[in-house]
Amino acid sequence: DWLSEINEFCPNVPIVLVGCQIDLREEYYNENRKVRRDGEGQELRVITSMEGERLAKEIGAEAYCETSALTQEGLRNAFETAILAGLRKTRGIPMKPRAEATPEVEVEKNKYVKHMKTLFLSVNNDNDNSDCGYQLRSDVEFIVEEPGDRISKVYAHRCILASANSLFKKIIINSSEEGRFIWNDINSGRVKGLRAIRYKEKRLETIIIELESTISRNSIYGLMEFIYT
Repeated sequence: DWLSEINEFCPNVPIVLVGCQIDLREEYYNENRKVRRDGEGQELRVITSMEGERLAKEIGAEAYCETSALTQEGLRNAFETAILAGLRKTRGIPMKPRAEATPEVEVEKNKYVKHMKTLFLSVNNDNDNSDCGYQLRSDVEFIVEEPGDRISKVYAHRCILASANSLFKKIIINSSEEGRFIWNDINSGRVKGLRAIRYKEKRLETIIIELESTISRNSIYGLMEFIYT
């Protein structure tokens, strides 16, 4: 019995009861939060904090601490508690271990809306030469008419559109006979909602799709957001 040996050989030394390896507590529970059992079906035993504190009172310990050498949890508090217990015994200093500082956790604000708008929408609708970095990485531009004869652009990428929708695939991959037929239909005004389609000057890898005024920028933006997510 370790307690009787301590009382015999160190009769006036304060005792601090320490519960170790508290990181193993989670291993005693399965995915359903039920206590695990060993190979013989016996319930694995785990000591709770309440049991530790109760035992500390029973043996007359100055304090009860819990630690984990693996995660470093509680180590500093245990050493400080032991030091203060010794000082209290020899110098009469009150037992009041310093609480461990709560770690600061900074949660980054959700930037989903900002990033989605940055991906699809133009910043300057009045200057066609105002392409930003993210716009340069796009190869599809939807031209949208807005009230007041304002023109807006919604940017997208061929690979995403072609893989998400069969109609976009036929439009974008216009090297096929069916694709060329659809381009002719669009430019002839036979496709509802689409006014014209062409390659952009000086950037032939970019396809420009002009939409009719019945389609708003918010509508095409919502469609792109749905396809991309």
